[in-house]
Amino acid sequence: MREIIISQTIKNKLPDLTLGCIECDVVISEENSELWREIEAACGTIGHSGELAEVGCNPAIRASRTAYRLCGKDPARYRLSSEALMRRVVKGHQLYRINNVVDLLNLVSLKSKDLR
Repeated sequence: MREIIISQTIKNKLPDLTLGCIECDVVISEENSELWREIEAACGTIGHSGELAEVGCNPAIRASRTAYRLCGKDPARYRLSSEALMRRVVKGHQLYRINNVVDLLNLVSLKSKDLR
């Protein structure tokens, strides 16, 4: 596994920050119907469980937005990918199909920040 170094500046601003890292070998494919069934199920749950305003109230998203501010970034301008995905789903828009790797990471983002 590769060594990941977090700058002292970030450590000072976000002392409780916890990060995860995934390292794996993958085979990229354009379409995976089983994966898309999972994505559609996750989107259905999110789409039926909240309003657009509730996305920003999610504890994980709220904590991430606070971290952005502490680092001097505007979370409305530099939106979290999970927040952007959830906002898109709540608005009733479809997600883009990229490839199995990107789509899987989008599913992880949607499930890890579920509105329930």
